[in-house]
Amino acid sequence: MFLRDIHMRYGKLLFALMLVASVGACGESTSPSSSKQEPASTAEIKFAELKKQADSGDAVAQYNLGSSYHTGKDVPKDYAKAFQWFEKAAAQGNTEAQGSLGLIYARGEGVPKDAAKAAEWL
Repeated sequence: MFLRDIHMRYGKLLFALMLVASVGACGESTSPSSSKQEPASTAEIKFAELKKQADSGDAVAQYNLGSSYHTGKDVPKDYAKAFQWFEKAAAQGNTEAQGSLGLIYARGEGVPKDAAKAAEWL
């Protein structure tokens, strides 16, 4: 009787462990696979919208996009792209972009240092 009791408890324990293992395995199989594309983050969505506005000619969006590239916010830092977007916004009279171009020329960020151009933009 004693041995039968041990076998029953051992069997129940073994069954419970197998059940836990199978439930865990099922949970893993329903998780998203690494080959599926993850949904875009809020920052990526905002950046895409900003880029769309800048591409359409919005000077404020162009300045903001240039600032993102200049500081590395939401995108890798890229002084050449920052310069291009600041230049587009500055050509439309955006004073913040004009000042940023002056600072870029003064510091030589992505362009050769040029005190005359820095003074002109500032």
